[in-house]
Amino acid sequence: PAARSRPRDRRSSPSAVGSTMKRMSDNTRPSPSSGNMTSRDMSYTNLAAMAEQFETYQRVLPAGGTKAEDSQATYGQAMELINTGLRLDATTPLEAISYYQRGGIMLSRVLESAPPDEESDKMQRTLDMIEERVRFITRTVMGGSITDSQMASALPPSPHEPPSDLEEDEYLGLMPSDERAFNLFDVADKDRLPRELRMALASFGSIFTELTRAFGFQHESVLNQQEHLMLLLANSARDADGMRVLHRKMLANYRKWAAHMKVAAQCAGDSDIAQNKATDLALLMLIWGEAANLRHLPECLCFLFHQMRKELWEKPLHTPRRRPQGWFLSRVVAPMYRKMRAEMKRTHPSGKSLGHTGKANYDDFNEFFWRPEALGYSYHASEDAAPGDVEARGRAGLSSSGVTAVSEVFGSAGFELGVPHQPDVSTFPVVKRYVERRSWLAPIRAFWRVHSFLIVALHVLVVLAFSKTRQGGVVLDGALLQMLLGALLTSAACNVIHEVLNVYTQYGMLQHHLGQLGSLSLRLVVKSALAAALFLEYFHLLRDAPLASQHVPPSVWAHAVLYPHVRFCAAAATYAIPAAVSLLANLLPILSTWARGWTGPGKWVLDVLEPMNRLYVGKDIHVPGITPKLGYDFFWLSLILFKLGFSYCFQIEPLVQATRDAWTLDLSGWWPDVELGKLPNGLVIGLHWAPVVLMYMLDLQIWFMLWQAFFGTMLGWKLHIGEVPDFGTLRERFLAAAECFNAKLLSKDVPLILAVDPP
Repeated sequence: PAARSRPRDRRSSPSAVGSTMKRMSDNTRPSPSSGNMTSRDMSYTNLAAMAEQFETYQRVLPAGGTKAEDSQATYGQAMELINTGLRLDATTPLEAISYYQRGGIMLSRVLESAPPDEESDKMQRTLDMIEERVRFITRTVMGGSITDSQMASALPPSPHEPPSDLEEDEYLGLMPSDERAFNLFDVADKDRLPRELRMALASFGSIFTELTRAFGFQHESVLNQQEHLMLLLANSARDADGMRVLHRKMLANYRKWAAHMKVAAQCAGDSDIAQNKATDLALLMLIWGEAANLRHLPECLCFLFHQMRKELWEKPLHTPRRRPQGWFLSRVVAPMYRKMRAEMKRTHPSGKSLGHTGKANYDDFNEFFWRPEALGYSYHASEDAAPGDVEARGRAGLSSSGVTAVSEVFGSAGFELGVPHQPDVSTFPVVKRYVERRSWLAPIRAFWRVHSFLIVALHVLVVLAFSKTRQGGVVLDGALLQMLLGALLTSAACNVIHEVLNVYTQYGMLQHHLGQLGSLSLRLVVKSALAAALFLEYFHLLRDAPLASQHVPPSVWAHAVLYPHVRFCAAAATYAIPAAVSLLANLLPILSTWARGWTGPGKWVLDVLEPMNRLYVGKDIHVPGITPKLGYDFFWLSLILFKLGFSYCFQIEPLVQATRDAWTLDLSGWWPDVELGKLPNGLVIGLHWAPVVLMYMLDLQIWFMLWQAFFGTMLGWKLHIGEVPDFGTLRERFLAAAECFNAKLLSKDVPLILAVDPP
């Protein structure tokens, strides 16, 4: 076979990205064909078991892992081995590596089962220190770089590690054939690749090798992503310019992020040379390949790409520069992962775990990278701290006592981290930016626009139903218009309820977000005041012009009743104009996108009125042009009209006469010696209307499912796709369905008689 055996993505599980030293093993790495993976199954299929044990601080450990009662003894043995390595480091560094290895193995096992506290942080800093020392010894004493697998086991470099003066492809060609396994897409054997794959691979040249040297990506990960991009580019070769099409597609989210952050995108443009586009694609995929849990933070990956690509523009790839393999994992990914891990494992002072509303999650961390202040942070941990700089060194992960001890044993050569010009990205403030209340009110708030629309529509339908004459028609007169004006009050009340629901869902974090607190308070006060003004003025309107006397033409009613009530007209216009603008923006999303791009005071006012505009997500989601939108609008318009028509004819109108009859009954004698008035009548009417209104609010989901099936069937027949491409096939399927249904009811001994229509 002519392909190289290499491990696939091993860094997607939580316990695999915290530190490279956590991946130490007593034995050498087993070959992929050995199948001996039961001792530590870190595959995606085992993530569920790992997540299940996460809250109890348990982990999937190798066979013979540390038990709780033996952790203290194991910790003492680990520190004894590490201290022995420190004493031997100055004279026999190669022998010290062996002690570092064994001590790191034992200490990492203790750390895996330890709860998050000060002791676990101390053990993590110790692991970071010996990891740095192993890397330094390998580079300086042994004269070569180390791969991720060698760094994990702290062994001397493999004899097949590529020398620094050889290209990656040349190194792969020198590997003995007995260490290779079959790989259909082996980039080392270009002659066996199909023509399209060879052309795609040649498009990247030595970019992967240069990026590996520039940012210290791991060798196995580079090979994985090189193969990945080769296949993606080959699949895009059917287009005239496959590189441009793939580049535009994969960098689309980054360009939107850069536009949102008001910064120039650092990626190549459509008219740029192919090498710059290939560099963008390779860098993006290499970042994604080693991002591990940071893949749950898509805008964080945009931030990393932005900063790293900017660094490449300032210092091109051909500039002499080299970072050791594993640098990106240990300097970029691991610090941020440790910060997220510490936050998600925070506990109460009593030791109990915090609930989901008390600690930040992936979305909260990701939202930080929507804000311009994120660009003020460095994307990696510091690299050039002076050995006596205790504060900078503490930021890198060592305590002050550790700095002194390492300085005495190693001297200035033992330190490689430094004080950056910008703070490390892992030091950004952790803020809970969204609180999810697990309550039945949460889905009501999430779909409140639908609920408020149905409530206002119910108001209109009830008014129309009670305005019908004995002949069955609706007379357009002043009384009808006066009752329809009440829909403004219903809509205003729904808006106030929406803001109250916002207070309920966000009260746990408002004390940390004064801007949101002020915006929510202002909206609640303004909407409540406007709703109160509408109710008060409408009450005065009804008092001055009772409905029974308003059966006059609309023009007469407007001049005699509506226009004299100037304050009601002003309140109604103040409420209706912004509501109409919001409705127009929902009907034409391109207007909403245009308004969200405003700057200055107009943008501030818009953000106060519509806080969702501050979010990065949910923008530019409209389809280009009018034609694609017409089908979408027709679907929803036809669905809503059918639902409202059905509800009017079969739910609301049949209750009108029953309601009038129930109101005219004399039920005041229900409770002896107590004058109840019309209260019993109201209770009877409420019992009649309650199930109907409940079904009215819920049946839209039923109609949506039926409408979706009908609409999809019509579209499938038009395109001649699907298992039922035409009506004739549909009729045959119904006959087969009846036959299967009868087979379930009748015995197998009873023959089925299938009636066939004569031709």
